[in-house]
Amino acid sequence: MLWHDEMTVGEALRQMEDAFATAGIDSPVADAQWLLASVLGRGRLEIFLNLREKLIPDQLGQLRNMAERRIGREPLQLIMGTVQFRGLELAVERGVLIPRPETEIVVDAAINLWKQAGAGLPPLGLDVGTGSGCIALALVQELPALHMIGVDLSQQAVRLARYNRHLNSLDDRVDFIVSDWFNPIAARHELGLVVANPPYIRTEEMDKLAVELRDYDPELALHGGVDGCTAYRSIIPVAAQVLAPGGILCVECGEGRVDEIFRMMAGAGFVGLGKAKDLCGCWRVAWGFWQTKSGDD
Repeated sequence: MLWHDEMTVGEALRQMEDAFATAGIDSPVADAQWLLASVLGRGRLEIFLNLREKLIPDQLGQLRNMAERRIGREPLQLIMGTVQFRGLELAVERGVLIPRPETEIVVDAAINLWKQAGAGLPPLGLDVGTGSGCIALALVQELPALHMIGVDLSQQAVRLARYNRHLNSLDDRVDFIVSDWFNPIAARHELGLVVANPPYIRTEEMDKLAVELRDYDPELALHGGVDGCTAYRSIIPVAAQVLAPGGILCVECGEGRVDEIFRMMAGAGFVGLGKAKDLCGCWRVAWGFWQTKSGDD
């Protein structure tokens, strides 16, 4: 990039857009706008009202550093340090899965299912592999009667989720606990809702991931085994043990996984199976309702 000691907002914006496009970044224009808005402390639209404004040296230095990191394919969210998720501002850091728009569809589905079927269910949910806490926090923000437990094997993830809980003033609505999903913190038939965004990338797909995913998100949160379904084989039977009759299981899934997930859900006793697409037309969310089988207590 051709940085000068004196540059206007408009000049810096054009420089970054060109450099990001040359680097092969998918969204060069939007990324340049987000970084510039972050440095200026303004909204994205506001920067266009001040394109002739000169940047001061500190702003130029900060912008140069951020642009170089993005050219190196560091995710925009990590550079900025935060991400917006359904109206929440969430801190992000390397080593914890970055919340992405696809996961908002899981939240949408869970909210709609809860509003339709939640009456009479225990007002307690479990977010399996909570990561940054994005799903659990979004759910309790939009469903005032619901309390969530978020579990993750990563101590770093739980620390970050607790920070995000405090950042959004939801301290009394979610408990974040270090726990493997094989040993959830819930008693039998205690829960009304189980949600998860588990790892679902097939082994053969790992090397083909975008650099932003492959090099910056934790492999533990991405790699779903040879067929991408390893995590579901653990989560679905456990959900059947901890959900109350009629309780909801709602999970994010990778492209081409939904039929296998439905097969596992049906085998575990789930009924009313459903699915939802993402904005690209891929089946991104699968859900079912647990019912007791004859002879169950």
